[in-house]
Amino acid sequence: MGSTFFLTINIGGICHENYIQPFAYGELISKNYQDTNVVIVNNVRISIIIKGDPHMIENKKMPNRLILLILLICSCENPVEVVDKPVLYPISIGNSWKYISYTYSSRGEILPGLTDSLVMTIDEEILVNIEGKNYRGGVQTRRFGENTYAKARWIYGNLNNGLYYLGGISEKDTIFQKFLYLKYPVSQGEIWEVPYMYYHLINQRFEFKPSSTLRYTCKATNERINTEIGEFRCLVYHFRQKPEEDVAENWDYYLYYSPGVGLIGVEIRGDLVNDLKYKIVLVDYNIK
Repeated sequence: MGSTFFLTINIGGICHENYIQPFAYGELISKNYQDTNVVIVNNVRISIIIKGDPHMIENKKMPNRLILLILLICSCENPVEVVDKPVLYPISIGNSWKYISYTYSSRGEILPGLTDSLVMTIDEEILVNIEGKNYRGGVQTRRFGENTYAKARWIYGNLNNGLYYLGGISEKDTIFQKFLYLKYPVSQGEIWEVPYMYYHLINQRFEFKPSSTLRYTCKATNERINTEIGEFRCLVYHFRQKPEEDVAENWDYYLYYSPGVGLIGVEIRGDLVNDLKYKIVLVDYNIK
């Protein structure tokens, strides 16, 4: 004889639990709470009371039809924003990019002791709920050298007008915040402002620099960049920033992106004599 389930579902809106990340479709997290299962799906809290086979309830095994019913309800409440154009930066889980980074002396020579590798990987896909809308995000992990990981992971999302920041995740802090990072499609000469958000290593939290934005400009839309793995046609994005408050010169950042592949390279130059400070170059990548 099959099990009979009686359930009560209460959709309570956006989850405000302490450090509970949003989860992708089909991924459920359950915990006992006053004899009620609290399930987080799509960053939405759903209270579920189930009566049925005690063994299934004890082991958190829900029938597929129940899971599909929950997901259907969540999807109707908060549909995912659809992107119907090619993307600048593919954020499917498993995508990875490997770079070599170079640091230069004041004479323009590579400092061999400071050459390192950098690997960026999309290791998680999530749905982020911001102001009542769901956005598909890819969580990027950065690894320097063999086993040094960045303290924060950034969440990126593609929309029809470009690549967005959707927030960040760390052991101590999580933030969901949507703002345009790189315009795409974009025309040469277009300018836009990007909030200056960063992860404060000492405070161990995501912060915005007060009253500060970064001014981005598209410098080129079809620049050829040669690497050891081939030639890429790139858009070139530029912004200027002081490396430290007590440093006289600004640094110019040039980001090279190839649509559908992602970041090809970065150059950082001083604005006084246009000397190269730092450079990263793509040496391998895997797009799912």
